[in-house]
Amino acid sequence: MSRKISTLSLLDLYKETLISSTDCMRNILKKLLFLHERYNRELSLLLLDVDNLRSINRNYGYSTGTDILLHVADVLSSSLRKSDVAGKYKGSSFLVILPETDLSGATRVVTKLKRKLSRIQIGNVSPSVTIGVVSFPRDGMTTDQLLMRLEEIVAETKRRSPGSTVFAPPADIRPRAITLFELLDAFSEDRILPAFQPIVNLKTGETFGYEVLMRVRRRDGTVVPAGEFITLLERTSKIIMFEERVIEKALRVKALRGLDGKVFINLPALIYQFTPKSDLKIREIYTTVVESGVCPRDVVFEITERKTIADTERLSEVVAQLKSLGFKVALDDFGVENSSIEKLLKVDPDFVKLNGFFLKEAKPITRWIVMSLKKAGYTIIMENLETDEDIDFARSLRVNLVQGFRIGEPRVMEVDNS
Repeated sequence: MSRKISTLSLLDLYKETLISSTDCMRNILKKLLFLHERYNRELSLLLLDVDNLRSINRNYGYSTGTDILLHVADVLSSSLRKSDVAGKYKGSSFLVILPETDLSGATRVVTKLKRKLSRIQIGNVSPSVTIGVVSFPRDGMTTDQLLMRLEEIVAETKRRSPGSTVFAPPADIRPRAITLFELLDAFSEDRILPAFQPIVNLKTGETFGYEVLMRVRRRDGTVVPAGEFITLLERTSKIIMFEERVIEKALRVKALRGLDGKVFINLPALIYQFTPKSDLKIREIYTTVVESGVCPRDVVFEITERKTIADTERLSEVVAQLKSLGFKVALDDFGVENSSIEKLLKVDPDFVKLNGFFLKEAKPITRWIVMSLKKAGYTIIMENLETDEDIDFARSLRVNLVQGFRIGEPRVMEVDNS
């Protein structure tokens, strides 16, 4: 390096500015990962490993090897931000944690470090340093995943091309679960979206309507389906405002895009609670529908069986109120969870949606159920059709209204809010 540093000053610098405990570094990383996940931020890690340190110690003495490590420590201390964390890691390596830094930011740090590291000269030795780079959440979701991946790519690079810089190739990891904090951020930033899955008439080939499903767009642009977060929302009162936002947007899409057919929308959770507010909420929904320009008869509210645990008599009163305002009603997920013949008869829905359970597990009795429902005057919609065989089965039962991925996948639709 261009300046001479005494061993004593370097040792003091090392002790004061670098963390020498591997376990301590792991604990700091673990806490930072929690923080970055909470606020949906990126974080990068560098692993700098001095090449051939054992050979240097053997050929030039341990004092030379120690001086090299101290000079590397000095480069780190003089080059990193005060918010960065650096420490001695295993063997001849150093770990650097770069909070709120993506791969492009990490690349700039590496370029700066390599320029300074290349100036290290201890006697006749000019050491080389292999550097590995990984990023959260791209390359791992946990401390163990990230560090294991980092160690693997550095070890492989040291064997093939010591002194190089290596970035982890994209990892085949499970996408991290969306958190409640992310969901609330998405709500405040208007990233709650309606997705529309077509319900088709097999006999005519026409689109009868669309089921409206909730989606969340992350800041990176990826869209998260409701199945990955709806249970989390249902544990809180926040589910109400999310459902209302989706209803408002879905009605706007239908009106401005001129979507043909009916829209099937989950009945909001507040109405399931059957409090005095539920009656008021029904009136508010009616006003929202009318003001959007959508006719109430084109709106079908789905009563989801897995949610419906309240008194059947009260549920029938809510359904009667919805129908009196011109809305249609569908009994969703029929055949599973809290289904009962009593509920079917007292609710008297306009549509009965057969759960995919019948396609997968109960085909022998499905024909009898469909025949009985038709005889009672119900219009049947068969859900979860995923194969041509499922479509043929629906046709054999003379069930005309169907939906599922084989019929059409849910598609996010938006309109300009201006």
